[in-house]
Amino acid sequence: MRYAQASLIVLVFAVALGSTNARCSAPEAGNRPVQAVGRIVQAPAWNKPLRGWAAVDALVEEQKLEAASGMAEKLLADARKARNVAEEVRALVRLTQMRMGLHGYETAVRNLKDAPWPSDPLAQAVLNLYYAQALVTYGNGYSWEIRQREEVASTGPVDLKAWTARQIRAEAQAAFGAAWKQREALGGLARDALPEFVSANDYPDGIRPTLRDALTYLFASFLDDSGDWTPAQSGDVYLLDLEGLLGPARPATDADLAADRHPLESLAAVLGDLEAWHDARKAVGARLEARLQRIRHLHEHVTQDDDRTRIREHLVNRLETTRSDPWWSVGMALLAELTRSRNVWDADALARTIAEQGWKAFPDDVGGRRCLYIVRAIEAPEFTMNAMASDAPDRRSIGVTSRNLGQLHFRAWRIADPWDLIERSDDYHLMPRGNELEARLRRSPDHAWSVELPVLPDYRNHQTWVMPPMRTPGLWIVAASADPGFGEEANVRTAVPMVVGDLVLTRTVEDADVYVRVLSGATGRPVAGAEVRMYRKDWNKGHKVAARATSGDDGRAILKAGGTGNQWFVAAQKDDQFALDADAFWLGRPSRPQARDAALIYTDRSIYRPGQTLKFKVLAYGTQTPGERFRTLPDRNLTVTLRDANGQQVEAVEVKTNTHGTASGQFLLPAGRMLGPWRLVASIP
Repeated sequence: MRYAQASLIVLVFAVALGSTNARCSAPEAGNRPVQAVGRIVQAPAWNKPLRGWAAVDALVEEQKLEAASGMAEKLLADARKARNVAEEVRALVRLTQMRMGLHGYETAVRNLKDAPWPSDPLAQAVLNLYYAQALVTYGNGYSWEIRQREEVASTGPVDLKAWTARQIRAEAQAAFGAAWKQREALGGLARDALPEFVSANDYPDGIRPTLRDALTYLFASFLDDSGDWTPAQSGDVYLLDLEGLLGPARPATDADLAADRHPLESLAAVLGDLEAWHDARKAVGARLEARLQRIRHLHEHVTQDDDRTRIREHLVNRLETTRSDPWWSVGMALLAELTRSRNVWDADALARTIAEQGWKAFPDDVGGRRCLYIVRAIEAPEFTMNAMASDAPDRRSIGVTSRNLGQLHFRAWRIADPWDLIERSDDYHLMPRGNELEARLRRSPDHAWSVELPVLPDYRNHQTWVMPPMRTPGLWIVAASADPGFGEEANVRTAVPMVVGDLVLTRTVEDADVYVRVLSGATGRPVAGAEVRMYRKDWNKGHKVAARATSGDDGRAILKAGGTGNQWFVAAQKDDQFALDADAFWLGRPSRPQARDAALIYTDRSIYRPGQTLKFKVLAYGTQTPGERFRTLPDRNLTVTLRDANGQQVEAVEVKTNTHGTASGQFLLPAGRMLGPWRLVASIP
């Protein structure tokens, strides 16, 4: 169960500008008591736009953005003259939206930043949030082009069109930080106080009740997005002080948001600040929510098992102090989710016990219902089935992976004419699917049987191998169902094809010729007199026979397609035995062997640190004429190049092979470059 977080309405005129602004929704909150934890009010002056905006909206609806922009600029001037802060912010925001449609993102965002802003704290917070969100949206929408840029070194201002992803993220973080400094002004405003500017969350009353909450969680989501973290920030998570990140709630300082701070350290600080603020207001649920979000974010980013264990233990200790509050059950749901993610055999069983406690404590509250969902998800029966493509009778040919399901039911139908089925197929897949398979399920099966499956208290998947009863050779469709009647509602059904019989096909492709051998699966001996067909795979016009042949005494059949550029597959039949190799293959064009030179490079080890010496050895080899066996290349000059993780050349050295075709050398690995997989490349003139 997820809730919609507060979001900025960056594109109020989304339809007019050809974009969309989607939101997620959540179930109703339930009968949760509203906590009286302080005075939270609306902002009526901010929710009464002047009449002139109706005319602007009408022009935008007609896609007359130039005229609408001119009218909005006049309203902005009037608002500044009248010192109407709300109208001034409204005009700046709407002008930015319209300029995005007229002039593009870069110009609109630059104009917003360069325009004079009111000094009112609420106005500063709203405009900085808009500026930050506009930068984030720009960075996401144009990420491919932005990531091609190189940073421009300049003492003057650099146009947004030249900013790198790192610069955009730094500016967005600075804007979020500037808005966050006005959090006290937002603490007394209800979450829906500015519906025109900030879309309110739908959390239960008292959990994320103010615009200060909205600001903090928006900022935390930005800091949590590791897509634009530097390589060092991504690689150094394990070096962070986990105890400090999970430390007591306290008011944050500017130092917590410094540029040299790791994003997770800043994230823990802003959420800890909100937790401390709610603690002072005696808002138990809201305080716990801030702590739960901190735990969730940290658990997602740390990867060491011992660190994740410490996070879960921390959560257990925190929940012990809030058992009387209904939001405790949300914490139990989180604990169940984190427990279930562990790679241990009893993770699901432990998670179910935790979730059941949360559900029984508050069955009608949000967290209780979320816990119940987890319990039901863990208890839910499920299965998957796969089968051997071809197998002999009386073999365990069907594999079933199941959990919480005591019995599985099977039906099987024999395909009387497999050639006809293949040639009538108008799908990329050869076997029946969709409506055709549904029609087959309604027919009387040739075989029907059931098997018992293991139901163990760990609630995990277990493998069972099933021996089908079919002994008649041929192509079969096998279906499985959790419901013995194979009903459609509240049931899972699946079907697979399989061939029962003794024929086995091997295939070799040489240029445009296909060599197929037909063998006995039981003895491995060749089978003579089998009809072999090669099909051109075509889901649009149907699969057509392109070549036929009969296997000889050695079981071999040679098929010539007379063309390339298509996918092909083969099948064979002798008497009542059938074999299908449905794996598609391509026919190649004849190629001529060419003479070539190459090199093998060896290093003294596989992992290095900056500042260490990389020692290498290179072996040069090649051929002088096409088709000749490889031989070493003595007395040859080679260039060995060291490339970093970005593919950039670091250094190159010239070496010459000895009489055995080998040479050696070394590189000093420099510091200050991105960590990751580096490469050595050898080139032979």
